[in-house]
Amino acid sequence: MCRNVASFTDPFTLECWASTFLGKLWRMRDSVDYDDGWPLILGEPIVETMAHVGGRGAKAALMALSRLDRTILGVVCADLARELTDVALPHWFDQVAAIEVTRAAWASKPKLPGEMVLIGANRAGRETLSLLVAIDPAQDGVATHLLTTRPFDDALERFAQQAAEQARPFPFKAAEPAFVCRRAEAAMRRTDASPLAEVHELYGDVRAVALNYIHQVIQPRVIRNGLSADS
Repeated sequence: MCRNVASFTDPFTLECWASTFLGKLWRMRDSVDYDDGWPLILGEPIVETMAHVGGRGAKAALMALSRLDRTILGVVCADLARELTDVALPHWFDQVAAIEVTRAAWASKPKLPGEMVLIGANRAGRETLSLLVAIDPAQDGVATHLLTTRPFDDALERFAQQAAEQARPFPFKAAEPAFVCRRAEAAMRRTDASPLAEVHELYGDVRAVALNYIHQVIQPRVIRNGLSADS
């Protein structure tokens, strides 16, 4: 695992790895008795093994997890990463989880199967992938799909083309990022609390990346010296 992480050459790949790791824990959350403690209970033995292995891959993995996970597990990962003092990280590591949400759009129409939100972002001053969240009112408003997709304008253009091809109105309208992010987070919280909710098979893999987009707006935190200031 650590050898694989050491081979990564860009921040988004590392974020996806960390999010997929956390998604595997999320899928197993019902196997433990503590509603809020599942990340630590399930993840601590694994991250401690990473730290024991050591090396560049281990430190990159632990620091990425500390940036994407806001539970006690993230704090543990930060502490373990600090102990690996003799390991250098790739020059691009400061960009991991360091995005800036710039724009947002919201779609909720009677003919849609539910509600969708689109969140645009920049990384290192350049436009990066946007986040799409689908919310299903038939399942009490849980989030069912999470997708990192084309940059914001490209994604909207694609939705406009699809609407034109199907002879239906363009569903999205501009919205304040804070409004959109709060709706998305509330829907994701409902998903967390609904183990029987029907979600896309990749939902868990994208969950931590999606929360990072959302929290940049409604729960921002400062990153200093490679680690989160609240770690």
